Amino acid sequence: MSATDLQQGQIKYFDSNGPGYNLSLDHIIASGSLPPAFPATLIGDEYYWDGGLFDNTPLGAVLDRLDDARGVNRTVYVVNLFPNKAKIPANMAEIAGRMKNLQFANKSLEDMKLLKRFNDVAALMEAIESLPAGNPLEDHVAYKAVKAEHYIRVPRVVSITSTGVPEQFADADFSPEAIEARAEAGKRQASRALEALG
Repeated sequence: MSATDLQQGQIKYFDSNGPGYNLSLDHIIASGSLPPAFPATLIGDEYYWDGGLFDNTPLGAVLDRLDDARGVNRTVYVVNLFPNKAKIPANMAEIAGRMKNLQFANKSLEDMKLLKRFNDVAALMEAIESLPAGNPLEDHVAYKAVKAEHYIRVPRVVSITSTGVPEQFADADFSPEAIEARAEAGKRQASRALEALG
């Protein structure tokens, strides 16, 4: 789970495998404490808001927690509730809605470009370590530094993106009808994305 540290202005990741704590209901509430509809959530001595205020697509945090086992094919599914593309707003309500939409839209495209470069580094390291005569660089300072970073091949990333632009205050509607409608729309979008994979 991720949340934004209100005082530090930094994102914080909560992990049940992290040192000294297990995930609790407070961590889940903190990850969805979106102002102004919800107050900040106190965990320990720190107050937290929704993690999406800082990074709504924390792909790097997911990749950091992957193991470096070779030959394992991984797929990461990214669910985008706010589509990047939308029409030009025509009035103040649409402008406010579009601003919120852009704030929470998926910003991982540039991250993916960078991560794909890591694939080349991982492939090069595997090739060097597989040389028949052994790795001639294993004692080189730069090689040791790169190896310490635990480069792994970047998994396939599948984006499941909402097709409709949410109305300005639709995300604050937690009525049973609105929740059911969102769940059904999510199932349809996920099914389409998975079918496209073949």
